[in-house]
Amino acid sequence: MPPGPPRSFWGDNTLDIPRIKPWETFTAWNRKYGALDILLRTPTQARPNPQLTVSLSVGPIISFYLGRKPVIVLGTAQAAWDLLDKRADIYSARPRSIVALSATASAQYRPLQSLESKLMLRRLLDLKDNFAYKSEITLVPGKYLVESWPIILWLPKRLQWFRRDIDKHREMDIELYTSLMNQVRKKMSDGTAQPSMATIALGKQAEFGLTELETAYTLSGPWDAGVGTTLITIENFFLAMLHHRDVYLKFRDELDLVVGPNRLPEYSDMESLPYLMAALKEVTRWRPVAPTGFPHAVTQDDVYQGHFIPKGATVYGNIHAISRDPEMFPEPDVFRPERFLDAKNPKLASFTIPFGFGRRICPGMHVASQSIYIVVARMLWAFDIAPMQDEHGNPILPSTAAYTTRLVSGPEPFPLALKVRGKSVEEMIILESERAEAEAMRWDVE
Repeated sequence: MPPGPPRSFWGDNTLDIPRIKPWETFTAWNRKYGALDILLRTPTQARPNPQLTVSLSVGPIISFYLGRKPVIVLGTAQAAWDLLDKRADIYSARPRSIVALSATASAQYRPLQSLESKLMLRRLLDLKDNFAYKSEITLVPGKYLVESWPIILWLPKRLQWFRRDIDKHREMDIELYTSLMNQVRKKMSDGTAQPSMATIALGKQAEFGLTELETAYTLSGPWDAGVGTTLITIENFFLAMLHHRDVYLKFRDELDLVVGPNRLPEYSDMESLPYLMAALKEVTRWRPVAPTGFPHAVTQDDVYQGHFIPKGATVYGNIHAISRDPEMFPEPDVFRPERFLDAKNPKLASFTIPFGFGRRICPGMHVASQSIYIVVARMLWAFDIAPMQDEHGNPILPSTAAYTTRLVSGPEPFPLALKVRGKSVEEMIILESERAEAEAMRWDVE
């Protein structure tokens, strides 16, 4: 097994994993045990500064135990690519791609994403008070005791205290998902439904042999996963802008030069906005939405760099550690979009690391990237964005370390001051939103 922290008297590491930002502990373990493992296997003459090497390097692989379940954490991009991409057949049972969400197919959603962003600008324009963002998702490795000790599932159901919140959320999910599915089905029956993933799936429900509940959950997946993660990425972007005004001004100058004041940014402008596109990559590196990555299951025994990985182990690509690997990202704690400009490494040019690896890579990453771009570009074009001020006129800068502790982690709510960039911009927002509202009637968008 790969190196890792010593196990407790009970034979596991459950109590070693904090509830607050567990990914930081995983990264510390990658540095301590993974980097030390590399150092011990390196000839003495090839160690220019061992202390510096151990303190800064992120080791490629470590292990620990949750109950009797072995967990492997990958701390470098190369290790994640080697195992989760190149050996995907044994590290995930998920199909390779989702056709409806591929890069090419995702372009068909752009008109609706553009429409929604215009309506969003109007809602922001109409706000009388400043606002804060907030997101809630409650999954994190080791959060529930049953993950470490599944034997307690043998307890009588009335004694399974951990099920209360889970069952409550499940009932709420089922009610919401089936309601949305039935709305689409009703429109299909009266001939008013617009073509969508939902209409296609419902039309093939019998062919696939899916139950009502299975269909409802299948349809909810892209929406449920995409809403929270997309919003959090946008939150992270504006949090960064409050702290890096020089970067913010570069974006705005680029937008003003390329787009000008007489129209909204469009998808066709993406290639002409290299600094903005680089910044959108940098924000996903600077504050990855899923810091621990998503779990992969090993379906057969494997060996990597001399370390045994047993069948049944859970493997995480530690995105928090990978995005802070100083060899790949010098000065990793600095927000620097320039690192993605003219990137010679093709892995950096595409930069999908924050979306995961292998067959468990986020299938909706292309749709999400489109939403993030159009929202950010149009908000930057339409509004001056600045920190709120206290009663003495001093800026209130929110903490860049105050984050929720969940599998999908976002910043704690923070205030953000928006001011429309002139009368002509305000008139443009109103005009475009009125056109969007008329178009939305076809989709029954509220």
